[in-house]
Amino acid sequence: MKKQLLFVLAITATLFTNTLSAHVSDLATTNVQFSAVKKSLIVNLGNTEKEMVSVVIEDEKGNILMSEKVNQASNFIKSYNMSQLENGAYTMTVTKTTVRTIQPFNITKEGIVITALEKKEKFIPVVMLKDNKLDVNVLLNNYGKITVNIYDNVGRKVKQDKLTDTLNFHKRYNIVQLPDGLYVVEVTAGDETFYHTVVK
Repeated sequence: MKKQLLFVLAITATLFTNTLSAHVSDLATTNVQFSAVKKSLIVNLGNTEKEMVSVVIEDEKGNILMSEKVNQASNFIKSYNMSQLENGAYTMTVTKTTVRTIQPFNITKEGIVITALEKKEKFIPVVMLKDNKLDVNVLLNNYGKITVNIYDNVGRKVKQDKLTDTLNFHKRYNIVQLPDGLYVVEVTAGDETFYHTVVK
């Protein structure tokens, strides 16, 4: 019962997931730049015209202080005024189509302090379905474990792959023999698990 509930929650969560149309070769275009002026944090996202982008600010306890979807633009730059926040440690997370960028920062009496070396980027698996071919592409920043599970709409596992000590995973699944319906692709990349829904 608990497993079925988790599966239903996974399906529900993935209904809000963007169907990815980017190719893995587009990863180089996802670079996010951060800078600060006094108590304003400036974020340069570059071109967001073909992407779903979100920005989240959290305090050091993980409480979400701000969450927004970013407008599509050819060159998106925005300044976030942090003057109302108390001094302390915070994190800004920018999620683009294929990469999540996490930038810690500190608010002090003098202003915002950013250390570029603390910025972390995590690649998001790319899942695409076309003509009964399901492509799954996963990149890791460091060697680790990648697991791919594909479930049908009642939670039965129909495909599985596991790799250890790897940097990437690229596979095309021919799902022509599977019945039409909704499928959940569960990808564990390193220490994170991602869910994507596809409809055959």
